Amino acid sequence: TGIKNIKAEVAFLFHNESPVKLEILQYYSPKGIINTSNSIPNTLGVRHIAFLTDKFDSLFKKLKNGNIEILGIPQNIPEPNDKLKTKICYFYDPDGIILEITGCQHI
Repeated sequence: TGIKNIKAEVAFLFHNESPVKLEILQYYSPKGIINTSNSIPNTLGVRHIAFLTDKFDSLFKKLKNGNIEILGIPQNIPEPNDKLKTKICYFYDPDGIILEITGCQHI
């Protein structure tokens, strides 16, 4: 990372049948700074991560009831065919990072 004297934890999310692996880091020291422009959805670069769920409505309800800062209301996304219904919702994690839940349902 180019940063000296780092104290951090790391977790990996992966599926045995996929080459994709997600690495999540929590830095404890040295402390970083919050760059508020990273909390704006249209800032260039990677600004959020999305999670696909088959329990969109119940997960959204948990976020809302958990006093999580939600960015707008869930949106239905138009699909190229009428056989799939997709909903998305953006929200902030405790560090101000934008996260997204996406729910796809075959209809």
